[in-house]
This record gives sequence, structure tokens and C-alpha cells, in this order.
Amino acid sequence: MNLNMPNGDAVAIWDAVSDTGETHSWATVLRKDGSYQVAAVTPLADDAGRFWTSPTTGQKYPTRWILSIPALRTRLTVHTTGNPGQEIILGGNGRLEATAAFEGTYQGGRVSGKNFAEMFGDWPS
Repeated sequence: MNLNMPNGDAVAIWDAVSDTGETHSWATVLRKDGSYQVAAVTPLADDAGRFWTSPTTGQKYPTRWILSIPALRTRLTVHTTGNPGQEIILGGNGRLEATAAFEGTYQGGRVSGKNFAEMFGDWPS
């Protein structure tokens, strides 16, 4: 998931689950001055909801998340926008490439904006 903040920060959210079920979640923040920060993220699957099931692949994808980055005083509600069927089929597996929007707090201040979410794999519901 990639978010462009109103202050010019670019925030990339990574939420990876290993074959053993271990979750690794982090954010990389690139600032306008070229500096960057890596911060822990509460796993997205913990606060994912409003699942959509693809009629083509049968895969379930969340369409809502609560994104929490404690070190950045950040808590955002993110939801997909547009057509729910933004799935691309690659080698028989689905991948949701969805437009999205967010609102909440970033570094303690109120923010809102548009973003992009890319999902693949199995999501628990």
C-alpha cells in the first residue's frame, strides 16, 4: 500500500506473511528532503474488514483497514474505492490492484488523501 501524505511524505506499507504464518509489517517513509525512516506497523490483517470474494478466483480480499504506525503517531482508516472487481489474474492466481482513499492522523495531525493498495495471497476473514 502506498500513501502520499499532504506534507509531501511518501509512505509505503509492507505486510508480509511467511509460509509459517509469521507476520512482518513495516512502513518506509521517504521525506521531501531525501531522508527516510523505517517504522513498525500493526499487521494489516489484524484490522482488515469488509471482504470481497472474487467470482473468478474465489480469493477473498479486504476492502477496509485500520493502519496503525505507533512510532509515527499515525492511525488511518483506508478503504478501496471504485469497482470492487479490480483483480488481475496472473498464472491462475488473483492479485487485487485497487484504488483507495485514507483519512485519520499522520504524525498527530489530521490528514486525508488517495492511495493505491496491492494485495495477493490468502487473507483471513
